[in-house]
Amino acid sequence: MGKRKFNDEEVTDILKEHQAGATVSDVCQRYGISQPTFYRWHSLQLKDASLDAKRMRALELENQKLKKLLAKAITASMRVSVHHHLPEIRMVRPLRFAGYGPVVRC
Repeated sequence: MGKRKFNDEEVTDILKEHQAGATVSDVCQRYGISQPTFYRWHSLQLKDASLDAKRMRALELENQKLKKLLAKAITASMRVSVHHHLPEIRMVRPLRFAGYGPVVRC
């Protein structure tokens, strides 16, 4: 296989020029490429775009799963820390003074 005349960025720029309104024949003539080459680049770009969309959707789904896992972990952590910091409650027998209701020792 020979050396490539255009790198990926240049191919993208050529295709964008066509999208901006230039005809295929004008673009091909300007850059010295054949029309089949232009259309091959175009189809490859479309395939790449569809693959990128699939990858993006897969990443979004993975991101949602990770967010749910993080929320569960944070919630569990908060439950543990709340129970850890609560003062221990001791049950004590109430004392009675004459004529007064129950009094709880602290």
